[in-house]
Formats: sequence, structure tokens, C-alpha cells
Amino acid sequence: VNEPNSPWWMTDNRQEGCHFSNEEQAEMFKVLRKVFDKKGLSHVLLSGPECYEFDATISAWNAYDKEAREAVDIINTHSYEGDTRLYLHTIAQCSKKRLSLSEFGTGNGEHDHEAVGSALDLARRIRDDIHDTQPETWVYWQAVEEEFFSGNWGLIHASFEGEETYEVTKQYYGMANFSKFIKPGSIIIGADDSDFLAAWNPADNKLTLVVINESEEDKSYSIDLSGFSSLEDIAHCYRTSDTETLAHLSDITLQDNNLEVTTPARSITTYVIDNACTTPNIRFDCSKFYTFGSACDEEMLLDVKYCSKDDNADIVIMHKDYKHLSQKWTLVPYDNGEYYIANVNASKMLTVIGGSKIKMCQPVGGANQLWTIKDVGNGFVTIINKESNKALSVNPDEVSNNKKIELSDYQKDDSKTAQWKLSIL
Repeated sequence: VNEPNSPWWMTDNRQEGCHFSNEEQAEMFKVLRKVFDKKGLSHVLLSGPECYEFDATISAWNAYDKEAREAVDIINTHSYEGDTRLYLHTIAQCSKKRLSLSEFGTGNGEHDHEAVGSALDLARRIRDDIHDTQPETWVYWQAVEEEFFSGNWGLIHASFEGEETYEVTKQYYGMANFSKFIKPGSIIIGADDSDFLAAWNPADNKLTLVVINESEEDKSYSIDLSGFSSLEDIAHCYRTSDTETLAHLSDITLQDNNLEVTTPARSITTYVIDNACTTPNIRFDCSKFYTFGSACDEEMLLDVKYCSKDDNADIVIMHKDYKHLSQKWTLVPYDNGEYYIANVNASKMLTVIGGSKIKMCQPVGGANQLWTIKDVGNGFVTIINKESNKALSVNPDEVSNNKKIELSDYQKDDSKTAQWKLSIL
């Protein structure tokens, strides 16, 4: 069913769609799963809820009971509105579900095949959706649109009646700035500027950087690539703008592992660098669940008080009990080797409040939810918050059930209070 939470899908509507409440959606998934399994079609996958925007998708998912969630294999969402991308990604990762951005389309401005406005809108949505949500697929809604349509929807405008003619729009080329160069299997990597989407393909060691300049002025960037152990000193350049359609421009020479570029106003520019090789730092399998055991007593684990799923729940230490989902955590990767630490039971994140209190809160992507995990040897790590630059710690005199976790200044010494062992479940 299409956009089931939206109230405008009624009979006699010109477009497709069908309204289903969250409860009706859940029942439908459960029935379908049972019928398919009974018919020997257990390999058939179910995806949904296919809501119009992120908040509706999250609301629907949170309303499903356990059986309905288990019936769904892929969480599908449209991305027309909302900014809770990271929360949805966290839900999918904690639920071990695949995630697809299954629809977006834009038709900004007057009907004009050469107008770059819709291409810029599209580029911005692709960048934000892929960077923050990390989906396995991103799908454009309607590749071919009717020529008589008043807006700029569609990558191609075609005559659906009479002579078969068509026009390729700026949106087509704007999407190609991404899809022509970022191939399946690529990894979205660190890019701490919201104008950038950076992807590295381990299959061929190609680094792709897409830079979006939506402003009315030229912008200059200095892009530090020193994190790569080696790379070609040439960047191949392709641009879509008011006057260009994925134009292949002159190569740019890197300067001391920096890419110095200036992008014109209202443009999308793709830079491709070959032979980009990395030296891996400490990394974790983000598809796994972990426990965090204190070095003071490895039987005492990081936990959420009373297994709460509420915002601002206290983070405590509790004796190991594998029945407690609240003792299970997963690492959500961010840029520059940093991680969000999400509680599997609640799909919410370890958060520093007011610079000193450690709580569990809905993912919003602030520095108070970001953590650097550093290896200190002997199988232990220290976990340092980006905002406070302090480490997750226990009070050595209070290593007992339901004692709150603290923050402390950490120095590499013999202290075990800020050291943790991550164990895969």
C-alpha cells in the first residue's frame, strides 16, 4: 500500500494510494506472513510501511507489535518531509532490518527542462537521505513525466500521446552526478560539511566527492584527504549547473593531499579520485550487538535503568543478564571514525546532557551523542564523548546494580574506571 498514513488517499483521487491505520498495517503484515509461509513462500519478503515521510514511518513502526515487526523484512519510507533520518536508521539497525528510501520526487519551479532548481533540490535530498539514513537503496519516484504537466517532476519529460518525443531535464543530469559515479557496494565516509557527500568504493578504490552549492554565490572549499594512505594526485571533475549538463571539466591537481576547489553558484560538482587506499583504524562490526563490560568488574554491564525506553532514562551499571535487551548496544558509524552508541531495546542513544549527565535520548545527531572509541590495550577501550571530551566511567566505590554511569577526565594509566570491554553477542 502506498503512503498508508496519509489522509488524502480516498476514493476518486487521481493518484495512487490507500489509507490504512497503523493497527490495520500491523494486522496486514501478520496475515501476509502467515499466508506466504503456509503456501511455501517463506522466501517472499515484505516491505513497508511506505509512509510519506520519516515521522509517519517511525510512528507506524513503533505502533507495530513484535509479531508485525518480525514479519517485515525491509523498512521502506518516502522522504518528502521530516528530519528524523538518523532515528529511522537507528531503528532499522537495532531491529536488524534492511532500510530503503523507496520514493522521493521534486518538481520545483515552472515547467522548464533547463531549470537547475529541481536538480539542486534533488541533490540536497539525495545527500541528506544517504548521509544520515544510510539506506541500501535510494529510489526516484517518477523517472518519466508527462510533458503537459505544469511542474518539473520527472527526469525526462515525454509526450504520452501522439508523436513520441521527449526532453531530458536538468534533474536527470543532477541525479547522474551521484548515480553515474557512486556504485553499489560503496561506503559513505567522513565529510564534515553538509555540502558534501563522500563515497569510497573498496572494489576499485575510487573516491567520489559530490559538492552541492545551492547558494547564489561561488563557494571555495579545501578538502583534507590526508586520511588516505595513498591516492592519485588528480581529481576528475564533472558539473551540472545553469549552463552545464554533467560537463566533463579539466582535471584538478591535489596539493599536499588537499583538494582545493571553487564551485559556481547553483551547481552540483562531482570529483573522482582513483587509487584511494586507506589504512583501517580500530573498527567494529556495526551489524552486531555488543555488551559493554566494566574493567572494574567485567560481569557488570552498561545498562538502561529499569529497561526503560523513555527519553532521558538513566544509564547505569547492572550485573550481566542476557535476558535484558537493555544491556545490548550497537554502534552507528558517523564521520571521522566516530560512533553513536544505540541501545537495542529502545533504538535510542547514549547522550550527555548538560555536560555531565549521561542519559538515553532519541537520536538527533548532536556532538553530545557522538563518541570516539580508543583501544587502550589488553582488550579494553575507552569511550570519549565528542562534546565534553570526557570518558564514560564508573565510580570504583560503587560498582553495583543501578549505580549511575559518570563522565571523567581520562588519562592512560592503571585506572580501570574508564575502561570497557566490548563483547559481541
